[in-house]
Amino acid sequence: ETLRTRVSAQREPYGKPHPAVILTCAARLQVAPTDCVVFEDSLNGVLAAKSARARCIAVPAPFEANDPRFAIADRILHSLTEVDRALLEALQEA
Repeated sequence: ETLRTRVSAQREPYGKPHPAVILTCAARLQVAPTDCVVFEDSLNGVLAAKSARARCIAVPAPFEANDPRFAIADRILHSLTEVDRALLEALQEA
């Protein structure tokens, strides 16, 4: 059975970069945050994911792609079309 949920930082007492939204989502899915992969396009989102100890794939806007602060993400992609099973499996093993 697949669990699904929708969580928004707007409904959390603290917005990103606080990890509350990631922690709430993991709790609703009944998984540890360390078993999650978070896709983010903003630096604050990456900080939230990493603060929750989740793995993070950053897909920054082109004008932010060279921002060295994104280096804390586990992977940085130019597009979501680059996501494949091999990438997700590699993140699981990391």
